[in-house]
Amino acid sequence: KRNPLDSEAATNSAVAEGLLPEVISGPLFGDGFLLDAFKGLSSSIEREVILKELLRVVNASLAADDILHTSLERIQNASVRTRRYLDLGLSLLSDGVLSKGSDYLCLNPLTEIFRLGWIVIQDLVKVAREITSSFDAKSFGTLDSALLQKLDGRHPELTPEILMHLRSDSNTLLCPEAAFKVGIRLAQLAVLGAYFKTDLGRALNLDLYPLQAEDSAYSRLMAGAFRQAAGAKDFDSSPLSLREWDQYAKDFSESNFLKVISLLKSRAPESGRDLFSTILDEHAKELTEHFTKHGAKLPDIRYFKAISWQINPKDKN
Repeated sequence: KRNPLDSEAATNSAVAEGLLPEVISGPLFGDGFLLDAFKGLSSSIEREVILKELLRVVNASLAADDILHTSLERIQNASVRTRRYLDLGLSLLSDGVLSKGSDYLCLNPLTEIFRLGWIVIQDLVKVAREITSSFDAKSFGTLDSALLQKLDGRHPELTPEILMHLRSDSNTLLCPEAAFKVGIRLAQLAVLGAYFKTDLGRALNLDLYPLQAEDSAYSRLMAGAFRQAAGAKDFDSSPLSLREWDQYAKDFSESNFLKVISLLKSRAPESGRDLFSTILDEHAKELTEHFTKHGAKLPDIRYFKAISWQINPKDKN
C-alpha cells in the first residue's frame, strides 16, 4: 500500500486518479515548502481537495499568462513558477514552520496563497521601477543596475550572477530568503540613489559629465580618490584621461588613497553605508592590486573598470 506522505506516491496517485495531468504534476511536486507541507496532511480527503484546488490554480495561472495552448515545455516551466509562488506565499504565511504550513493549506484558499507570493514579488518590481525612475541606474554599478532591470514584468527572475551578488543561497527569486535580500538591497539602493543625486551631486558633477555605459558613482569617486592620493588639491571625480594617469600614477600613494576611501565611506548615509563600503572597497582593491603588480603602468582600460575613464575615439583601440 502506498505511503500517503511519500511525495512520489502522492504524485503518482494524483496522476492515476486524474486529479493532475502528468505534465503539471511533475513540476508541481518538485522540492519546496508546498510539498513538505502537503506531506504533513493526515487526511486523504484533505489531500484530494487540495490537489483539485491546485489544478484550478495552475489552470488559472496558465490562462492568465496565455500559456494553456502552448508547448509542453512552456506549460511545465509555468507550472514550476506557479509552485514557487505557492512555496513563497505559504512559507511567508506560516513563518517557515511546516506544521503551520500544513494547517494553512487546509484553512486558506490556494488562490490567496498564490496571490500573496505574486504580490510580494510585484511589490519588489514596483520599488525597482520607482528607483529607476528617480535615479540613474548606472550609478549603482553593473550588477545592481542589472538587478533593477531584471525586476520588471509579471514574472521577474534573477540570473545566478545577480543572486550570487546578493549572497543568496537560492537559485530563484521566488523564495523568502532571496526576496528578503532583494528587498534589503532595494532599500539600500533607494538611500544611495538619493545620496548620489543630492549630497554627492556637486562632487560627481553628473550634469557636466553624465555617466557613461560602464560607469558608476563608485568609479567616479575612485577617479577623485586616485587624483587626491597623488597630490591633487581638489577632489575631482570627472572621468580620468590617459594623460592624467601618466601625470598622477608616478606620485600615487596607497596610504593616502586608503585614507580618502575611508573618508568617503564615513560620509555615506548609515542605512546604505554597508553596501556603499563593500562596493567601494572592491573598486579600491582592484586599483591597489594593479599598483602592487604593475606599478604606474597604464592598465588596459577596456577591462579595468575600477576608475571612470575619459574615452577619446583614438583610445578605444
